[in-house]
Amino acid sequence: MKKLIVLLVLCFFTAVQAADYAIVVNENTQAKSQWKEVVDALMAKHDAKVFIYQNNIRETRVALAKMMPRYICFVTEWPDANRQFVMDVHRLTRMLDEDIYTDSIWAILTGYEVADALRIAKHNEPLVVKKALSGTIGLDMGHFEEGMKFDEAKAGHMRKKEVGKELEDAECPDDSTKTLVDAMNNYKPDVFFTSGHGTTNDWMLGYNRKNGFFKCRDGQMYGIDTQKKTYDINSPNPKVYMPIGNCLIGLIDKQNCMTLSMMHSAGVYQMPGYTVVTFYGFGGWGLNDYFLAQAGRYNLAEAFYSNTQALLHKLNDIAPKLMDVNPVADELGNRGINRFSSKYGCKSRDEMGLLWDRDTVAFYGDPAWDARMTRRTLAYDQKLTVQDGVYTFTLKANEDGKFHGRPVMQLLDHRIKDIEIVKGTELEPVITDNFIMVPMKGEFKKGQTFVVSFKANKTTEGVSKATLEKWATEDELATLAPQAYAKAVSEALAKAGDNAKELKQALKGTAGAENDAVAFLIANMPDRDLKELKADFIIENVQYAFKARDEFSWGKTLPDDLFYNYVLPYVNLNEKRDNWRKDFYERFADKVKSCKTMGQVGLLLNIEAFEELDVRYHKTKRPKPDQSPYESEEAGYASCTGLSNILVDACRSVGVPARVVGTPSWQETRGNHNWVEIWDGKWRHIGAAEKGEYNKTWFTEKAAKQLGDNAYHKIYATSFAKKDLKFPLVWGRDIDYISAYDVTKFYSETLPCKLDRLPKREFDIYVIFQGETLAYDNSKDGCEFDLVPGLDYELLFKDTSGNTLGRQPFKFDKPKEADKVEEDKS
Repeated sequence: MKKLIVLLVLCFFTAVQAADYAIVVNENTQAKSQWKEVVDALMAKHDAKVFIYQNNIRETRVALAKMMPRYICFVTEWPDANRQFVMDVHRLTRMLDEDIYTDSIWAILTGYEVADALRIAKHNEPLVVKKALSGTIGLDMGHFEEGMKFDEAKAGHMRKKEVGKELEDAECPDDSTKTLVDAMNNYKPDVFFTSGHGTTNDWMLGYNRKNGFFKCRDGQMYGIDTQKKTYDINSPNPKVYMPIGNCLIGLIDKQNCMTLSMMHSAGVYQMPGYTVVTFYGFGGWGLNDYFLAQAGRYNLAEAFYSNTQALLHKLNDIAPKLMDVNPVADELGNRGINRFSSKYGCKSRDEMGLLWDRDTVAFYGDPAWDARMTRRTLAYDQKLTVQDGVYTFTLKANEDGKFHGRPVMQLLDHRIKDIEIVKGTELEPVITDNFIMVPMKGEFKKGQTFVVSFKANKTTEGVSKATLEKWATEDELATLAPQAYAKAVSEALAKAGDNAKELKQALKGTAGAENDAVAFLIANMPDRDLKELKADFIIENVQYAFKARDEFSWGKTLPDDLFYNYVLPYVNLNEKRDNWRKDFYERFADKVKSCKTMGQVGLLLNIEAFEELDVRYHKTKRPKPDQSPYESEEAGYASCTGLSNILVDACRSVGVPARVVGTPSWQETRGNHNWVEIWDGKWRHIGAAEKGEYNKTWFTEKAAKQLGDNAYHKIYATSFAKKDLKFPLVWGRDIDYISAYDVTKFYSETLPCKLDRLPKREFDIYVIFQGETLAYDNSKDGCEFDLVPGLDYELLFKDTSGNTLGRQPFKFDKPKEADKVEEDKS
């Protein structure tokens, strides 16, 4: 028998009562009078409490956990209601107690304009769903009193159901665009279903045949037929929209999108929707098992909640390790499914699909609005009685039948604790503080009953005070930094001791991309810097790095991974931490303005930087080998390492990726050497303060003879991002905090790899190696890279606007032969 899941926590679930409804809103949104009116309308309607956050909704976690509301409405302006926000809402609402399940029924309230959100907030009349309109023939119309559905596969075919009559076949134009628009406008459906091909911009009426589209412009939904004729959709009657089989329609990535336009001009008051490509369907189609198949038992918000708990139960059952996996939004892009599965070790399609769906289906509207199907006699009744602290949950079959595929759900109207199952353990019930879930399977006979009985106490208390205090500390750290770095930042702050307050101030003093950058630095900086660097140092370094990226043309196309790892860092090796960023920008920005490429910048600064600082090489006159730029400027002399630090920092000050590279010992002669690599579509090496071209230095031939099987003779490239491999310092053999890549083979074994027979349209190709951008080219004149044969690469394709087109693994096995790259058709 499976281990029973018995969990506890707090009080709710029927008509909305005081302390049942919470509103979560950003302080900037709340400060705007029109959005405050939205919040005030919800407060008046639901006697709600308001929870305000500054940067991250997780700031409200402890306060919400104390209240444990039945409903949470996340009021937000549309630019903030993106995929990551939806994912954050899913995760926050699972974190209010100690079980794995969602603790409140939630929805996101937003709008194309604030008036849309206000209209939804003020609306209180329940919706009884009787009349359906469907863009997919697969909808079971037997659940509705009347409706019509259009065949996405067969031209000219639809089916209609009139009140009191059976469903009948009917004809419609092969291009059904105008007919569907007229139905939206005049038929006034209570619910609209779609499936098939969808994006944030449109829905395609035909699945595998030519037909029209539903699109949006300036918040206006409209149909456009195959003849390019358009028909505006103006359908103000309150309705719910169910794009449960569509990719991306639930994603708000711009103001003119399907979700906001449906609210604005099509009368949609509630809707779920995928913010990603859908291939598995549990989070979407699963809603039908609760909303339609059990008509009237759950309203739409409750059905969404119940289906989400069913998903969590199944994922925890088959892959509990994945419950703690929290991908970031960018990892769920529309072409990243297989890469996503590989990264997180999904061993089956079910594991991959459940994790993919878990946090990516949005729910919009007022979560307490009651929109439900007409109640009818169902295949089985479910009843909960409470007497003297004993809860009895009974299922009784009204007919012969089969359970619908999702666990049976009974939502409680209060919170409970101290749960002790008395009867029905063989049914493997899951009993939490606010619901009963019974994973019923198989067939049942008319009159058959199933009973789960348990003891429990009502409660208005949540988790312990000690737990809340622990969460408050965790949440402060988590809300300071983006999720991708939250754990690493938390660990770094713990190591920082008294200096943690400076690091926190650096995080608090930045926002958006700059906050991400500060988090990256803190997550990867050596322990010595965690204990010493001040907030002003970090913030200025970040701000001037972004200033350079914004000012120079090469910064606008630079991949983020290269910017973060080779422009943003304030240090290279173990040198003194000079605050050089602003100073170097002011010294060198004007000098490089005429440069067209990053390569030109590197060659120019390899002269100008050393003239500006008046520093030259000397083997003995330099005070020490590991000088910082200002130490070298004061001394007037530097080693190859000190010179390399100057050139790398000068390049970084104007937004050009650069890194120190070196070997502990030459293979054929004594001595170590360090030099510089500069990225200009690929990494190219040069000696610091040495005149000449890239890849044509006095040590180029020596580097090509280095052996990769001997650590002492390898060539290492520095990385600020933490890596297992460390850069060895001959002057400090005990220093082990400088991360590195082994690039030995890229000096001795590279061969030209030309990618031809490419698709005719122009796009950019990035070669990814060990998770980092190695090289870039544009397909216009064919692409050629210098690669080491036999290594595993990945090709990343982007259009000229920077949108990702696709990825594919790539192995360079046949040097000097053309390698064909097929266009991504997905």
